[in-house]
Amino acid sequence: GERAGFWSDAEALVAASLESSTLARARRKEVSAALGKDAAACAMPQQAPRWPSLLVTDRVKLCKAMSANTELQGIIAQAASIDRSEVLPVILSSDFGVVSGQIVQAPPLTTSESLVFRAVA
Repeated sequence: GERAGFWSDAEALVAASLESSTLARARRKEVSAALGKDAAACAMPQQAPRWPSLLVTDRVKLCKAMSANTELQGIIAQAASIDRSEVLPVILSSDFGVVSGQIVQAPPLTTSESLVFRAVA
């Protein structure tokens, strides 16, 4: 049920956070090694900017728990053997479009009654 889904997503969060941490450490090591060389040798290939890693879920309880419960963040970090700051942020799938900029929210357009219709009536 709901509890099993929550823990399934929590397991996914542990795995994704660990993978993200591993990739970030490898990248830092690569950059550090490149900066230790001369300027010509340290020209690293340009990469397109990307969004930071995060976990998108439809579990409202997991999202609320991770945003409000630092103890749970610590448990997740401990389970993945990573630092608490390396635990991925969790976002609701329904909010992802807004956060990623795919959906723009703006105030409704102001409307007024047509003067033509008012004159005819």
